[in-house]
Amino acid sequence: MRGHRRHRARGAPRNPRALADACLALLRDAERGARLGAAARARALELFTVEQNVAAFRGIYLELMSHCPVPREEVGEGGGPLPFARPAEAHVPGRWTAGRDGDGFGHRLPGPAASRPAPEHTPTWAGPPPREPLGVGPCPSEEGA
Repeated sequence: MRGHRRHRARGAPRNPRALADACLALLRDAERGARLGAAARARALELFTVEQNVAAFRGIYLELMSHCPVPREEVGEGGGPLPFARPAEAHVPGRWTAGRDGDGFGHRLPGPAASRPAPEHTPTWAGPPPREPLGVGPCPSEEGA
């Protein structure tokens, strides 16, 4: 982590006055600010490419997934795992997702809750849009214009 100090403004450590003076000097020197900004951008592009981030997250994901083997019934046609066949919440102990629609993810659970037919009800947010209330429209003075 020493590379981050390569382009920093020099000043006495733990001295707020020296830091303020260095900041003011940098703000007053547009050429130096542009040069340091370009160097910072180049360094960020060098260290944080999309490919590097994807590789890092893939490695983390595979490491985490290696601790949770895929059950046999959740293997695809080619024998490969189906990573999202069961939601992560399925590993939480207890029955916290069971409701009238099963596990909350469209899967019916065995037992009385799953054997009942779903009620015929459309949520208000999924219904048709409300009609315009009476009295809404053009202003009466604008009708003749």
